Amino acid sequence: MRRRLSLAISFVGNSLITFLDEPTTGLDPASRRHIWTIIARGKTNRAIVLTTHSMDEAETLCNSIGILAHGVLRCLGSPQHLKSTHGEGYILNISYDYKDKKRAAKFIKNCFPSVIRTARYRGTDQYKLPGRVIQISELFIIMERDAKANGIIDWAISQLNLEDLFQSIVYRSDPAVTTPI
Repeated sequence: MRRRLSLAISFVGNSLITFLDEPTTGLDPASRRHIWTIIARGKTNRAIVLTTHSMDEAETLCNSIGILAHGVLRCLGSPQHLKSTHGEGYILNISYDYKDKKRAAKFIKNCFPSVIRTARYRGTDQYKLPGRVIQISELFIIMERDAKANGIIDWAISQLNLEDLFQSIVYRSDPAVTTPI
């Protein structure tokens, strides 16, 4: 209730700029969504500067996102711009009949040698295609043409999410790992 009250107070004066620091930290999902709705309505007549560690919150509420790491602004842009510019590839999910597990995995490894399996569930594997290893159009052609013949029942491709992007940028900007971006 204190967070809602603080949010209401910040919107009462019709200020042109409102600063919000971690407005939904520690809230349950239903309350968080409610606060997000209030903030989204409140940004029609004002600029809102929002700090958060939740990339879901940033993607939902922000037109522009700046990522700070080790005290330095590492990147700035819309969520889609950041994914396109700093994204580290795609996530490929495949589903197969359990008896075709080895055949499907071998097919994926042969087609995309730099692929990394990130998860395996019964009848489903998830792979990360790092960087710009393959054109997305080539991936679609290969999968549409050969997936069924290699035991794959269904497949899906998606972009890495902002949380993955954030972790990658923070890791790359660690002075112990590399120089600033």
